[in-house]
Amino acid sequence: MNRRELMQGIVLSAIAAGFPESTLGESSVGIEVPSARPRLYLNERTLAHLRARFMSDSAWRTSILHDGNVLLATEFFPESVAEEGGGAQAHYARPARQIASMSVTLGLLYRLTNEERYAAKLFSGLQHYAGYVRWGGQGLADRDPSWHAELDTAQFCFGFANGYDTLYPELSPDKRQQVRDAMVRLGILPTLDDWVAPGKRFHSLDSMGHNWWGVCVSGAGVAALSLVGDDPRAQQWIRWIDEGFMQWFTYAGNALHNRIETFETEGGPSYEGVHYTGFAISSYLRYVLAWQNLFPQRKPCTRQFLIGMPEFWLHSLYPASSGSLPVNFDDCTSASTAADSVLLLRACGIDNAYSRVYLQHANGTMEDPLSAYVGEVSTTAGATFPLSKVYPKMGWAMMRDSWQPDSTLLAVKSGYTWNHAHADASSFQLMHRGSRLIIDSGWCNYGRSEYSSYYRQSIAHNVVLFGGKGQPIDQINIGAKFPGSILNWFDGLGMKYICADGTGPVADQAARHYRHFLWVGDVVLIIDDIATHNDVQLDWLLHTAGTTQQDGPRTLRLQNDRAAASLSMLYPDSGMIEQRDGLAPEHPDEHIPYHAFVFKTHNRKQRAIFALDLAPAAPTKVTLRELSRYLEVTVETTTEMRRVYLNLRSIDGAYDMSSTIAIDDWLTDAYLFAIAHPLEAVASPESSSQLFVMDGSFLRHRGESVMESLSKASCLWNRSSQMQVYSQGQDNLNLSFSCPQRPTVVIWNGKATQSEYDATTRLLHLCTYAVP
Repeated sequence: MNRRELMQGIVLSAIAAGFPESTLGESSVGIEVPSARPRLYLNERTLAHLRARFMSDSAWRTSILHDGNVLLATEFFPESVAEEGGGAQAHYARPARQIASMSVTLGLLYRLTNEERYAAKLFSGLQHYAGYVRWGGQGLADRDPSWHAELDTAQFCFGFANGYDTLYPELSPDKRQQVRDAMVRLGILPTLDDWVAPGKRFHSLDSMGHNWWGVCVSGAGVAALSLVGDDPRAQQWIRWIDEGFMQWFTYAGNALHNRIETFETEGGPSYEGVHYTGFAISSYLRYVLAWQNLFPQRKPCTRQFLIGMPEFWLHSLYPASSGSLPVNFDDCTSASTAADSVLLLRACGIDNAYSRVYLQHANGTMEDPLSAYVGEVSTTAGATFPLSKVYPKMGWAMMRDSWQPDSTLLAVKSGYTWNHAHADASSFQLMHRGSRLIIDSGWCNYGRSEYSSYYRQSIAHNVVLFGGKGQPIDQINIGAKFPGSILNWFDGLGMKYICADGTGPVADQAARHYRHFLWVGDVVLIIDDIATHNDVQLDWLLHTAGTTQQDGPRTLRLQNDRAAASLSMLYPDSGMIEQRDGLAPEHPDEHIPYHAFVFKTHNRKQRAIFALDLAPAAPTKVTLRELSRYLEVTVETTTEMRRVYLNLRSIDGAYDMSSTIAIDDWLTDAYLFAIAHPLEAVASPESSSQLFVMDGSFLRHRGESVMESLSKASCLWNRSSQMQVYSQGQDNLNLSFSCPQRPTVVIWNGKATQSEYDATTRLLHLCTYAVP
C-alpha cells in the first residue's frame, strides 16, 4: 500500500507533548514509568488518534486491512532459508523485516479491531523466530574475534520488542517469559556484548562507528526498553546505550585509523550521505521515541544532534514535477527518501519548516515500518530557505537557483572516502529542468564485484584521472588519510562559487588539484588547477543521463527529457573528447557510455577551464584569452560583461615571493579575480556591480586601493550605498574597501555591521576584532 496514504492525518501525541529537559544517561531508577501496556509506541493517546482515523478514513482503513491480510497469509521463514547465501548476514534480513512489519501492522490492527487472528499470527511469528539458533548468519563466527550480532539482529530486536509490548496484556506469564528469553538470548546480550558492554565489548566507534553502531545498538535499546519492570538488568542496559549514543554523535575521528567525524558539528548529517544518514537516524529515532514514551518526565540531550537533520535532507533534495530526487553521492539509490526519518523526528518533537517542506516534496519508498504510526501536516506557508548549503566536515556543497520544482541544482562533493563514501573527491552532479543531467554513477548490489571495481572507484565519477589513475583503490577499504574538502563558498550578489580541494586523496599522483565552480546566470565555469609529480595524461571525466553528443571538437551537448546543456572546453585548446564504456546506475549488467576530455600536463602543471551553459538554445557568449601570467574568461550576456582572471603566478611562484600581477589597469596578488559591469562600461571599480577576490591581499586600480587585507582573504562585494560584503579568511580579519562615499548600511556576511569610513582615503574598514 501507499505508506503516505497510511500516514495521512495521523499525528502522535508526542509531537505536541512538552518534555522537560534532563540529562540522557542519568539513572532512571526510581523514575515512574507508565504501567499500562502497550507503552512504547501504541500508548492510549496514540491509539485514540489511530482509532479515529480508522473509523473516519475508509481508504486508509482499506489499505491497512489489505496489508494485514497479506501478512496473515505470509509463511514464516525457516532458519535454513535465512542461512542461504552464507556470510555474516546471509538472508536474515527477510525474516527480520517480516517480524518487524508484523509487529507494526498486525499489532496495530489487533489494537484497533480486537480481532484475535491478528494477535495470533503475530505471536506465532514471535514463537517461530524465538526458535532460531541465532539472529545473524553463521559467518559471524568466522570473524576475529567472533561476532554475535549484526544489522538484522537489530531488526529482530525491534520486532520482538514491539510485538511483546503490543500483545503484553493478553499474553500469559509463560508466553511473556518465552518472548523475553528469546529477546535477551538472541538479541540484547549478543548485541551489547559485541558493541557496548564494558568488559565484553570489542567493537569501537573507530572501527564500526558509522551507521552500523547506531543501527545495531538502537535495536537492542528498543528491546531493553520493552523489558523495563520485567528484567532488573534493563535499566543498566539502557544507561550503557544512552552513554554510548552521546559518544557516537560526538565522535571526532581517529588519525591512526584514517577516520573522520561521523557527523557534522552541532547537529547534521553523516559523511555517509543521504541514504545511510537516514538509515542510522531512523533506527535511533525508534529508540528515542520509545524512550520518551517510557520516561515522559525526561528529554534526551541527544536532541541537539538531531535538529539539523531535516535541513540537510531538504538541501540535498531536488524538487521535480515528475518526482523529487535526492543528491545521491555515495551508496544511495536514485529514489532514496528520508521521509520516514523526518516523520519519526516529528514524533520525537523535532518539527520545523524544513521537515514540513521536505515531506511535501519527497518521493520514494520508505523503509522504516514504524513511520506508519506517524502523520503528516501541511507545509509551512511562505517558508523561505537559503539557496545554498555547505557541510564542510563531510565535504558537500549544494547550490540552486530556486526552490521551485524543476529548477537547477549543482552539488559538489570533496570529502572523505571509506566504505559507503566513494572515491569521488571533487566530483559534481547537476539536476536541471526536472531531470538528472550530470550524474553520480550511484551503486549496485553489494554482492556484485562491480560494486567495488567500478561504482565506488574514481572512474565512475566526474573527477580527473592522472595517468589513468584516480584515488588509490584501497582507500574505500582503509579510508583516505587525507580527505578532500570544500575550501571556499559564496552565494550572493547574483554569483555562486565553490572551491573544492581534491588534492589529498590523489596525493600519490598530484601535488595540487583545486576545482572551482563559478556560477553566474546560465553559465557555470569549472576551473581545474592541477600540478603533478610527473607529466601525465589527464582524463576529465563526465557521466551523464539521457543522450550526450559531441558538438564540435571540444563541446558536448547534453539532453535528458526537457533538460539540456552544453559543456565546452575553453582551455587548453589541445584537449580531445573520448567516449568510453561505463555501467548504468544500479544496473551493472547495463552498459552506458560516458566521456573523457583528454589532455596533458606541461612542466608538471595544467589548468583546465570549462563552460557549462544551462540554456544552449540561447547560448551565452564565453571567450578565453591566454596571457603569460593569467588566463582571462569573459562571459557576456545581453546586458552585462563579467571578466574572470586566473592568476598563473599565484601558486606557481616561489613560496617567499609575492604573486602580484598586472591585469590592464589592475594590480593584484589574488589567485582569482572577477568583476561584473554593464556591457557599455569599461571595467573599473566605479562601473562594477560586483567584485570578487579569491585568496588575495589587495586589489588596486590605477594605483588606488580597491580592497586591502594584510593576510589573503576571499571577498565578494558591491559598491552601492547599501553595501554587501561576503568574506572568508583568517579568524582575525581587517578588511578595507574603496567606496566613493560612506554607505548608508553595510551588510557583512548577512548581518548589519558597524564600520569605519575614512573620507580622505575613501576606504571603508571592517574588522573582526577590536582595534585600539
